[in-house]
Amino acid sequence: MISLATLVNWSELLQSVAAGAISAILLTTVVSLGIRGTAKYVDYSQDGRMFLAYSSLAVGGICFMVTLAMIILGIFLMVNG
Repeated sequence: MISLATLVNWSELLQSVAAGAISAILLTTVVSLGIRGTAKYVDYSQDGRMFLAYSSLAVGGICFMVTLAMIILGIFLMVNG
């Protein structure tokens, strides 16, 4: 009879689960900051506070670029991994 320990490499499985959890938390945080930044842009621009509005828009744009970079990196790692 084959032992379950020989069928499953537990250290690689745990590493994959940990990497998935960390990347999910980071991606969710970055997307949330991007949404908040663009929403605050609308609020600040309606109040006439243009410096804060453009700063919030910049945060939203940077978060959008970081999100795209994380997606591209994930696809790259899946293809070449």
